[in-house]
Amino acid sequence: DDSHSFGDWNADVPLDSTMWGIQIQVVTDEESTDIKQYLIEASRQPLLSGPNIRSIHISNSDKDVIWIGTDAGGLNRFNKQDGSVIVYRHDPDNENTVSNNSIQYIHEDKNGILWLATNSGLNRFDPQKEEFTVYREQDGLPTNYIASILEDDFGYLWLATRNGLSRMNFSNDR
Repeated sequence: DDSHSFGDWNADVPLDSTMWGIQIQVVTDEESTDIKQYLIEASRQPLLSGPNIRSIHISNSDKDVIWIGTDAGGLNRFNKQDGSVIVYRHDPDNENTVSNNSIQYIHEDKNGILWLATNSGLNRFDPQKEEFTVYREQDGLPTNYIASILEDDFGYLWLATRNGLSRMNFSNDR
């Protein structure tokens, strides 16, 4: 593809050229040793459970917590204070796990409950009790694939699914 070779770009050069294309840097032996040490240190750090991030949510109830949903690695709870990561993955032998490791979207309601859109249903997760509840087609969803979640002013959850829009009502008084 001749439009993406060095010096022959098919787009205007950005204002900051370091953010565009491939950069080649000359590294001294000392810098190379430093880089190797950084890579060793980084390998000891907790990593997220999946390479593709689908959703990020900064907790409303605990500003030190960031929830990260991955494409195939489950739900990650990252603590900004100590750098720790807790991973919640699907376990077919345990009913109290996320229903699917593909977390499409994360929504936190006013009570601190996380609602997870997955490829296998809507998941309610109570972070305090670490309890999962799963809602699927047999519970009234039009499909088990949930793409996104939005809560309205009345507390209804609106779900974008592969079979259209769905409204979830979790109490008889709303």
